Amino acid sequence: MAQVRLSYGATNVDWGPGAGFDEPDILGRHRHRAVNGALHSYDFFTPKKKWKAPVTDMGTTDGPNINTWWENDYTCTFVPDFTNNPGTTYTVKIVNTNRPLWYKSLKSWEDHYSGPVLLEEV
Repeated sequence: MAQVRLSYGATNVDWGPGAGFDEPDILGRHRHRAVNGALHSYDFFTPKKKWKAPVTDMGTTDGPNINTWWENDYTCTFVPDFTNNPGTTYTVKIVNTNRPLWYKSLKSWEDHYSGPVLLEEV
């Protein structure tokens, strides 16, 4: 199973995103209201890449790092396939509208974090 890596500074967070890992085509939409009140929508593709990298049961050492990077709007380094292609890196931001690792569960007597991490190339 391939691992992804998200880094800020000297801190690396690695995880296997599993089911739901996605690099979708980027379709943007611009809406414009004309003077006469008509609403016009324009669809376009953008060269920025986006990823959805789900996290399941991440430990308390790494989970808070991702939430802190999101809270502070840090620019991070992302490697989508650290196992097989560690040289392919992207500069990204975590673009979740809410805290990425919002769910905390009790498993094996330890707290774990889960949730979707949405990344966008900058």
